Formats: sequence, structure tokens, C-alpha cells
Amino acid sequence: MGSAKQRALGIACLLVVFSALAQGGLSNGTFNGLEPWTTIGSAGLNEAVSHTADGSGSAYVYMTQGEALQQSVAVVPNTDYTLSWYSTVDACANSFGVISIYGILDGSDLQIDSEAFYPGVSWTPHSFDFNTANYDQVKISYEPGTNVPNEYYRIDDVTLVPEPASLGLLALGLLGLVRKRS
Repeated sequence: MGSAKQRALGIACLLVVFSALAQGGLSNGTFNGLEPWTTIGSAGLNEAVSHTADGSGSAYVYMTQGEALQQSVAVVPNTDYTLSWYSTVDACANSFGVISIYGILDGSDLQIDSEAFYPGVSWTPHSFDFNTANYDQVKISYEPGTNVPNEYYRIDDVTLVPEPASLGLLALGLLGLVRKRS
């Protein structure tokens, strides 16, 4: 059995790991600039997707035909996550988006899951649940689903959170590992 100091150190390490995992590895979901998001536009290198500030001072991203907004994120394999965001349409009626999750392995992307979503007339919350399968890194990709030129939607406040039950199982496993090594 380990000393009280070793147990305290183990618990401190678990808390650090949990705080990192609770964020899901996603960065800049409020779009204070675009980094580390990658934009893909049909007109050339990052030209078609832009961000701007709304009246409250928070930023958002416009998405239109031929564009994508992506970020690669470290995740825990075989874990359920919830991806949440807000969206709204802007000067269009037929626009919809597609959220796709790709597992990354040896530089290749394999689609894990995908679903269409319809932005609201005002800012509307959305969420998408997926499992990471055997991947420890995934790419989150927002893509336009509309075939109507010059129509676009906005997205903002993207978050990625692991399911609480998955975190609990991970905690028990890590605690057991710390205890076994003590």
C-alpha cells in the first residue's frame, strides 16, 4: 500500500487528466479568431470562410456551399462524446449543415458518424452524440449540406464533452492503476 503522499499525488494527477478530458480537447469553440480550426473553401485557401463579431462581441463562422470548418481533437478511444453548438440561418431558407466525425489513423480519415442539422431562424442549440470507436484522435467537420448557391448559415459556441458515465469508468480504471502501482 502506498503512502498518503503517493495517493494524494495520484488523485491530483487524476484531477488534471479529468479537467483536460472534460474539455474534450476542443479549442476555440467561440471563434476568437479561427485557430486551430481549418477552413476549406472551393475558391482557394481559406478565402471563402470568414468570421466576424456580432453585437455582443462574440464571434461566429459563416458556412456556405463548397466550404468546411474542421478541427482535429485528441479523444479517449471507445468513449461516448457529445458535440454541441448553436447555429442560425442568414438570408436563406433552404440551408442546412452536416456534421461529420472522422477517426484519424496513420494520416488517413475514416468517417465514424454523420448527421444533417437545420439551423434555426434565430440562434438554435444542437447536439450530436458519437462514439470514438478505437480512435484516440478525431476530426470534427462542419460542412454545408445545401446545394443552393449563395445561401449560408452561422455556427458558434462549439463544445465537446465526454459522457459522464464514460468519465466515471475511466476514473475507476485510472484510480485502480494508481493504486496497483502504489
